[in-house]
Amino acid sequence: MTGLRRSSKVVRIKSAGRKKRRLKIRPVGILIVMAAVALLAWSLLPLGQRLEREEEVRELEQKVAALREENRVLREEIAHLKSDEYVEKLAREELGLVKEGESAYLVVPPPQAGEERSDESKPQKRERTLWQKFGDFLKNLFD
Repeated sequence: MTGLRRSSKVVRIKSAGRKKRRLKIRPVGILIVMAAVALLAWSLLPLGQRLEREEEVRELEQKVAALREENRVLREEIAHLKSDEYVEKLAREELGLVKEGESAYLVVPPPQAGEERSDESKPQKRERTLWQKFGDFLKNLFD
């Protein structure tokens, strides 16, 4: 090669009419940028609160649904407790009442071989309950 070598000298070419401009930051510009950032943050703040409220609403809706189901079950139970069949069953089992013309019997198991009845196991006349007395009072009142 014919004597070409690389020069260590860097040549800067300045383009005609182009100057390197420095960005000047003015206080008004800083205030505008800060105001924009603050406005953006302020507008996003309700978004977090809204998400919290939506979660709270979902939880409350679930509670309302559970309470409505419980109310439905309780209404069915109330209807059952008010039915004539249940009242009659309760009167027979709890109060020992019988319908007119029916007889009630108390079945006592026989004594085992070699065992005698004590006075406690002998059938005794049962004392009438308050409800039975009240039923008799009503029956006599309307007869």
